[in-house]
This record gives sequence, structure tokens and C-alpha cells, in this order.
Amino acid sequence: MPPTPSPTATATFGPPSLAYVSNTGDNTVSVIDTVSNQVAHTIATGFGSFGVAVNASGSRAYVTNLFGNSLSVIDTATLATATVSVGSFPRGVAVNPAGTRVFVSNNFSNSVFVIDTDPTSADLDKVIATVPVGGGPDGLAVDDAGKRVYVARARNNAVSVLDADETSSSAYTVIATIPVGTQPTGIAVNPAAARVYTTNWGDASVSVIDIDPGSEEVNTVIATVLVGAQPFGLDVNPAGTRAYVANSADSTLSIIDTAAGSPTENTVLATVNVSSGPTGVSVDPGGTRVYVACLDSDEVTVVDASGNPVTNVPVGSGPAAFGRFIGPPPAVMGP
Repeated sequence: MPPTPSPTATATFGPPSLAYVSNTGDNTVSVIDTVSNQVAHTIATGFGSFGVAVNASGSRAYVTNLFGNSLSVIDTATLATATVSVGSFPRGVAVNPAGTRVFVSNNFSNSVFVIDTDPTSADLDKVIATVPVGGGPDGLAVDDAGKRVYVARARNNAVSVLDADETSSSAYTVIATIPVGTQPTGIAVNPAAARVYTTNWGDASVSVIDIDPGSEEVNTVIATVLVGAQPFGLDVNPAGTRAYVANSADSTLSIIDTAAGSPTENTVLATVNVSSGPTGVSVDPGGTRVYVACLDSDEVTVVDASGNPVTNVPVGSGPAAFGRFIGPPPAVMGP
């Protein structure tokens, strides 16, 4: 494990936010206050908590439970949880921008479940669609319009594109399949450009996919970026200028230039040492700090946007935090 960086936990970077870190080994979520970089709450979830998504308002956090075949729904104001049954070995989870739909990848069932999360709906927290997607669905990402869901399929070396537009005749079906690298795992959409990035665990690379519907190269890989060994989770900053990739086998974080038109676009700008076994990674809403869940060291490494170390935060056993696990605080926080 690299040396613990000197903490600067009292410094404030960006707006207040909360990081919901799923701890696979003890079936909990550690809630980190990103202002103090301290664990504020520990919440019991299901068996093998793994994937995490937080809605845009910060009112709900969603956690997949690998061995419980379930999704934990956390009311972030009261810290109460509810459970939704999903498919076999759920890994990834993502929520649309409106907060009305959640998507869960069922790795062993080869499907994606669509869950109604509209608080005004009679079907609240119920599965409303099941989409067959092919072998080993893993990470998911929703575009900013909420019309497309991108699913990394680890056993097929491909990304599935789901139509999430409920007014469309092809709603909740696969409308495209994109060949990528070996064992794609994590996936993220660039909020400032028509690009999707997926980590390829099996060949130490990131595939860059063009998703511009007006492009001749739409739904094709336009670049491949070599990163560290066994890349797992990744996230893109709010400005769309950097992607951060957790390399699980060599305990590093790769920082990729994703700024459109940059002379160094789609190249690694820096490689940063983090704690052992980095799995999930998420950027805070201000784009100033990056949080890396390190499965083998039971802590989260915090670095600033340039890759300078800030601190390591001890959490529960086996933190995975696979997905976008940081969101704004709710209006009222629980005790």
C-alpha cells in the first residue's frame, strides 16, 4: 500500500456533498461528508453491497446487493432503507437525470431491470421492464437526456445501447451493440461531449465511443487509451475535461484528458498511486476532488482534481462503490 498522504480534511473544496460507499464485506454503506472527509453515518444494506447510484436531488441512494439479488433504496434524509428484488448477481446501477427511473444490471441473468422511482407513481420502487442484453452486464450509464442507457457487457466484449425513451416504439429494447475491448466493466458518459468511456478490465484499456447521433461514427469506438492493470470503475468530471480510472491490479488512478479538441485528448495525463485494490471512483459535484474506493485496504483515497493526494478515509470492509456514488446532501439529514 502506498504511504498515507498527509490529511487536509478541514479544507473545503467545491459544494458540500456526500459519498455513499458500499462495503461488500460487511453489507453496509459508509456515508462520507466530503467537507470534513469523515464518515458521518453507517447504514446496513443487503448481502454483498456493491453498485451505487445517487439521484440528482440527493434524496435517494440505490445500492445493488450481489448475493442478495436485491436493490437497497436509501432515503438519505431519514437513513431508512427499503428493498427491491432484482435479478441474479446485480452489479451496476444508474439513475436517470429526472430521478424517475433506475436501471440495474443483473450479471448472471444477462438482463437490465428498469425500476420506477417516480415518487408520484403507484408503481414506486417496482420493476416495470426487463431488458435482455447479452452476456455479463456490468456497469451502466445514462445520457444527460435520459433517453439512452449504455451497458458494459463483460462476457461479450461489447456495450449495449438501450432506448430509454418511453415515447419511442423501441422503448426498453437494445437498439445498438458496440464492440469494445476485453471484459468491459465500468462505463461513464461525458456530460460535455457526445462520448462514452468504458474500462476494459481484460486488456488494460479504455474504449472511447462516439454517441453523437449526427456523426458518421456514431456508436463506434473512435479511440483506445491504455491505462493501468485491470481497470474497473471510472468517472468523468462535471466539465467533461477529465476521466478518472481506477486500476484495480496496480493500485493506481489514471487521469485521462477528455476535453474535446485538446491536443492531448484521449491520452493519460497522470498516473496516481492510491490505496490497495481501487474499484469504484466518483468525482464530487464541484469537480475538485476524486474519491476512490479501495476494496483491499478498507478505505477511500481522496485526491484533488490534478491527482494530488488529500487523505485516506477508513470505511467498512471491502469498499466497492461501483458507480456514481457522490451526490448533494438531502434537505434534512438523519440522526
